[in-house]
Amino acid sequence: MKNCSAIRKELQSTPMQQPSARATHDNYLGSATVVSKILEVQVREIFGWVLARSSGKMTADEMRAAIRLRGPEFSAIFAGENSDYRPVVGWNSRFGGLQDVLCVELGDYWHAQRYACGDDPYRVLYAWLVCSVSTSIMGGETDMPCTTMGGSIQQAIRLLIGMPRLATSS
Repeated sequence: MKNCSAIRKELQSTPMQQPSARATHDNYLGSATVVSKILEVQVREIFGWVLARSSGKMTADEMRAAIRLRGPEFSAIFAGENSDYRPVVGWNSRFGGLQDVLCVELGDYWHAQRYACGDDPYRVLYAWLVCSVSTSIMGGETDMPCTTMGGSIQQAIRLLIGMPRLATSS
């Protein structure tokens, strides 16, 4: 895997990908609407877990087990491995594309969580999503190590469809 500064330089010198005509299809991962719907389902599920955890209906171990189950499923979708979704060729992949951008954009969170998430940037993004939802509900009082990614769910959508926010420094 390339280091973050090499990836950042490559991204800054590469023109932004343009939305495809296929972006209107219900399962195309280049569509902000499709990605938004996927994230909405994920956020609702995580929200339910956090509420169940805070009310004592779910233990911390049960919540971690649910996260371990859903993380690889989330990863498979955005790595282009779930046949229910049409990937953006060259973007939704295990080689370059979104995977490399996530390593850069997740920054310190990537470095802190990469080994716990099997060195999988998509699973680290899922962990960030869980953390973000938990923090927003619990006001920062969670069982998980959290940092911000410099944005919100909207930033996650932009990243996932190929419109990352890049820092100007290298």
